[in-house]
Amino acid sequence: MEPAAEIMPYAVSFVLWKQHLRGKCIFVFIDNEGAGSAWISGFAATKAAQHMLHLGTSAEAELSAHPYFARVPTHSNLGDAPSRGKFNVIEKLGGKRTRVPIEVLERLMKHGGGSAVPFECEWG
Repeated sequence: MEPAAEIMPYAVSFVLWKQHLRGKCIFVFIDNEGAGSAWISGFAATKAAQHMLHLGTSAEAELSAHPYFARVPTHSNLGDAPSRGKFNVIEKLGGKRTRVPIEVLERLMKHGGGSAVPFECEWG
């Protein structure tokens, strides 16, 4: 089963960097088999993940973005260290931190009926 937390970053990227993704071919490196399969198939077992897939795939269509999902080992995934709060390698490569507004996370964690999806994460 796909963890919603592994599906969320790609969906968040469309909200944060919408202006940069329009009409682009996007390489998406994923080190979680379930999350990669969910994005490729457009199917997820949980309501939280289904909602995130819907928002992400809708954004792909709206922006005419063309993703290519590649399975990579965790140690080769450039997004792994930042997901653990370690930014030094990404910053050395010219990457910049982007704070995710709480409203974006709340939108991703609400499904069709407007009720909050049970989802736990650390804030801070």
